[in-house]
Amino acid sequence: MLRSELRYAIWVAHGKRDAYSGDMIENFEDLEIDHIIPKSTDKTLLQEKISKYDLGPDFSLNSLDNLLPTSKLLNRQKSHIAFNESSERFYLAYARKKKQK
Repeated sequence: MLRSELRYAIWVAHGKRDAYSGDMIENFEDLEIDHIIPKSTDKTLLQEKISKYDLGPDFSLNSLDNLLPTSKLLNRQKSHIAFNESSERFYLAYARKKKQK
């Protein structure tokens, strides 16, 4: 579980919006942080993605480059479903851009 301060910083960096729908997340209690590459990803597959996407040696599943704000509902719908490569690349780049805020 991520610290509240980190969750709050991610929420604010994204304008308090759901990264997937663009909808406002009005209350901090409704916020969930989603892992773009799911935490359940096999270690071998994760290493392949880190190399293939050029994510760098410091990348981890809990790094800011892999975390996005979303609503409880959308996070539950996504669950542990992995994105296709194109979507993963898009959201990883999006998270990386917002990390700079």
